[in-house]
Amino acid sequence: MSLTATGILLILVYNLLSATKGVYLASLLQAYHPVLILVACFSLVALFFVALQAMSLRRLVGRVRSAVPDVIAVNLTTAGSWFSFYYALKFLEPAVVTSISASVGPLSTILLAKRLRPGKPATRAEIVSSVGILGAMFVLISGTWLGYSAVGAIDAPRAAVGIAATLLCGICVVGNTIFSKRLNDRAMDSRAVMAVRFFILIALGTLLLPTGSVAALTSPGTLPPIFLIAIFGVIIPLYALQVGIARCEPIVVALTLATAPLFVYAVQFFDARLHASPITLVGVALLTMFTAVGAIGGLRRSRGAAVSAQGATLPCAGRAGARRI
Repeated sequence: MSLTATGILLILVYNLLSATKGVYLASLLQAYHPVLILVACFSLVALFFVALQAMSLRRLVGRVRSAVPDVIAVNLTTAGSWFSFYYALKFLEPAVVTSISASVGPLSTILLAKRLRPGKPATRAEIVSSVGILGAMFVLISGTWLGYSAVGAIDAPRAAVGIAATLLCGICVVGNTIFSKRLNDRAMDSRAVMAVRFFILIALGTLLLPTGSVAALTSPGTLPPIFLIAIFGVIIPLYALQVGIARCEPIVVALTLATAPLFVYAVQFFDARLHASPITLVGVALLTMFTAVGAIGGLRRSRGAAVSAQGATLPCAGRAGARRI
């Protein structure tokens, strides 16, 4: 299996675990403040990945110093994506939130990657895929605005806030993907990136914690769910995503992440608050179809590059053989 195919598989694992986490998290957030859960979970996640770097902290600090702008950018985009995602879920259907944020990714990735990672333009298949995914995003936004999503009718201000937060989440995810890839290119592996990406999120969340909310952590029934979410909802899927990012080009990452709504749509009906929505299903189906087009295009490009690299070595090998003869 090629590195790109392995990366896509790992990102799909991230999609599945994240969708399952969303169903469980939705019920947990009925009893606890979102910022409290966010800070508690990601504090555990940060401690875990920093502990993994305990034997090489000096090397990690040196690499961070050599890439301070990118480390700060990864922290900011991580905080932006998670905060906006949590607050978008307060107003919109989970599958719609995931769909719209994923739909922002492909076209934004093409535009940003051309500037931040020049020399690797998107293929025609990837561009067609991106335009098609944006069309699916329009279907989902229209259905939400008109009250046809799984949460039913919502007032215009709540819909506007939810859609704006979702678009912000998508933009932050794109930036996070690109800046994580830049850190990988600077010889920071996936575990090192995970160890340094949550500090701004934790600091900002701590400042935003409502008065008295930390006392809820002393309840015996609070910590087990937080550990469960941190391990199976954050650590494992985010590590799978980080490794997937390291093995794929940003456009392939964005296009594969766009399949996340399919997983969310399949599991969200464990939440009794939601009902079947034909327009959401249509949007998710369109999203999945155009994602497949883009992912196949990305795989073909990586295979073509590998064949070209092998072919480029053949004349040299031939000349070397001729000299030996």
